[in-house]
Amino acid sequence: MNSLVTILYPLSLLIFILLQGSFYWAILIRRLSNPQFGSGSVPKLYGGFRILDLVLLISVFPFIVWNTQSFQVAILATLIRFVICYN
Repeated sequence: MNSLVTILYPLSLLIFILLQGSFYWAILIRRLSNPQFGSGSVPKLYGGFRILDLVLLISVFPFIVWNTQSFQVAILATLIRFVICYN
């Protein structure tokens, strides 16, 4: 069970970051028709997302080390983490 959790945490973080990107592009597309759309609230929202992403990315590696029972799972979870950081 710990192996599953160790893999799911970085994958769920990747999905969370990809959803943020989808919202970002949806807002940009909406701004094409209405240039004032979200001009005040969107920068605050993405500033909060940036801080939340940083905290979650920093917490991935200790989480992997703490919950890993096998070396292969640790390697796989760490590789997923690096894919998240470099994309």
